[in-house]
Amino acid sequence: MSKTLIITGLLLILTAASSNAQKIKGAILAGTNLTQVDGDEVYGFNRTGWNFGIAAMVPLGDNFYFTLENNFNQKGAYQKTQYEQFVGDSLVRTGEYDLRLTYVEIPAMIQYNDKDIITAGLGMAYSRLVDTEEIEHSGLAEPYSKEKAFNKDDILGFVDVQFRVYQRFYFNFRYSYSFKPIRERYYDPQYDTSDDTWTRKQYNNALSFRLMYRFNENPDKQSKPESKNNQSF
Repeated sequence: MSKTLIITGLLLILTAASSNAQKIKGAILAGTNLTQVDGDEVYGFNRTGWNFGIAAMVPLGDNFYFTLENNFNQKGAYQKTQYEQFVGDSLVRTGEYDLRLTYVEIPAMIQYNDKDIITAGLGMAYSRLVDTEEIEHSGLAEPYSKEKAFNKDDILGFVDVQFRVYQRFYFNFRYSYSFKPIRERYYDPQYDTSDDTWTRKQYNNALSFRLMYRFNENPDKQSKPESKNNQSF
């Protein structure tokens, strides 16, 4: 399924680019994520992961683009060891939580472009989960994903801002959040002093920071006069 998703995304981008090659802008993007999972009882954007891919920007008018991407995206959550205690002669560490979720993702968005200096957009993305790693209480507890796996599909919304930093290079910031739960989890007090139990729905919550290089763009076209204006007769 993941191979089909990648191929489909690439074909969509190549098809869009071939439809109007003189106006379509292509891009490669690479950077990092700071993520958390809302609903996992772990707080803070403490999990880091890679985020890279390719994009095609199709013009919809003078200042608007429809942009389609195909990305590799790592998300999850992390909490360091919270408690240490001796059980007999052994030091036992509990409270650690380490979740890594790897997705292949196809984002689509509408962007407003201001003179190829600032570009802002809103969009949605379909993500396909391709790998999961979950460690609880320093490996002392069986991870909950063994009992109930994460959903294979994630639909999310996002806001995106791009700032040109030099020539065809742009800094890209994106905030994304899942529209539907990626899992529903039941909690028990195995490593807690409370006797309460509860169930919570979980959602991906991500901050992305990437560097983008755009193709088929002349960054100086706004400032340079037409050459014909400088010709002498």
